[in-house]
Amino acid sequence: MAYLLLYIRSMNRYKEGEDIILDGIWMGVLLIISIQDIRYKKIENKWILVLLICDLFKGFSMEGVVGALLAGIIFFIILVFAPSSFGGGDVKLSVVAGYYLGAEKWFYSFAIAVFLAGMVIFRKYILRKINKKEEIAFGPYLCLGIVIMKVFA
Repeated sequence: MAYLLLYIRSMNRYKEGEDIILDGIWMGVLLIISIQDIRYKKIENKWILVLLICDLFKGFSMEGVVGALLAGIIFFIILVFAPSSFGGGDVKLSVVAGYYLGAEKWFYSFAIAVFLAGMVIFRKYILRKINKKEEIAFGPYLCLGIVIMKVFA
């Protein structure tokens, strides 16, 4: 529901030449990814492919290439120092989102995702609903960060 409300709010911000249909597809796929990651802790490659195709329809963007590279490099560094901290779907989603948002917006979306996930994990840990070894689905937080940056930035 939150995704839908944020998307409706964003519709007033479109200028001529911006592709509302591709952004609508992005928002819908992010919702599907969030639900599937919560249920199964897996982000399917077919949804990443849909997002990548949407990116390609928007055309080449050097800012997008830099964003994708930044996302890939940051996740690579994190996974070198903390193996198994993120799943492969999280990495692929972030790289595609880096192209979609560009480097700066992707970085902020990632920071928002980490902050939101940290708050939820901290609350669950304090209430003893989660232990240190338990895995969480990070995809929904990534998706929410992406939506927030697309709508408000």
